[in-house]
Amino acid sequence: MPRRDWWPEEQITEADLQRLGCERTHVLVGHEAPLLYDAASLAQVYEAGISSAEGAQADEGRVMFRRAVLQTRPLLTLGGHYHRFVDEIIPVPGTPPVQPRVVVLDMNSRNRISQAILDTTILDLSFLY
Repeated sequence: MPRRDWWPEEQITEADLQRLGCERTHVLVGHEAPLLYDAASLAQVYEAGISSAEGAQADEGRVMFRRAVLQTRPLLTLGGHYHRFVDEIIPVPGTPPVQPRVVVLDMNSRNRISQAILDTTILDLSFLY
């Protein structure tokens, strides 16, 4: 439900993507996870019981974040939003193609990976519970 479960201000806009630009980056941080049509675990990040309208709204944000990934071709993306932990490598087309690591952090709770420390010299993460 808008303004209870999600807020319109969270949605990535065309203006956001224009401000982001197309310069290559090492790390892309956002609240979202990119929508990728060939990554099974990322396709399953939604919580059980999500309505089709909520799923469509979420997909819009994920499509926009995917566009941000395609624009900047990062080595690592960090996000949250779905309260599910995901850590996988995904293919991104282009010349040359890249395979960024996509990490989605879980919600805060015991035995959940909700935080991480990023070593910026080697782009590795130490996960915290």
